[in-house]
Amino acid sequence: MLPWSYMAIRILLVDNSSASLEKLRGRIDAQPDMEVIAEAGDGLSAIHLDGEMRPEVVVMNLLLPGKNAIEATREICQNRPEARVIILGKYPDRFIIDQLMEAGACRYLVDQAIDKDLPGAIRRAAAGPADSVC
Repeated sequence: MLPWSYMAIRILLVDNSSASLEKLRGRIDAQPDMEVIAEAGDGLSAIHLDGEMRPEVVVMNLLLPGKNAIEATREICQNRPEARVIILGKYPDRFIIDQLMEAGACRYLVDQAIDKDLPGAIRRAAAGPADSVC
């Protein structure tokens, strides 16, 4: 049983694949200290839901239709400097990662590390100051 003062980490998931969203949700739902509060399938919806739901952490796929992850991250972080954005991608491309960090993302995880590293990355993001890399 969790203490009465306990607050779950509120998470917005963003991915254009319903199968990926389902897998991510399952991984996060298995964590007693995390709660998925909304899901989006594109960057524009992510920006809108972030402003409306105000999650502690946004977990976003790099490849999105419409506004891409870099643009969406930049807008989310400009609108809410306390927002913490974790990006998920297939390959560790230094150029893309640098652009994401400049846009305000705090972490980039490659797909192979998601199962092992995502819960810890979410916890570090939620606990860290807004201007640090998580």
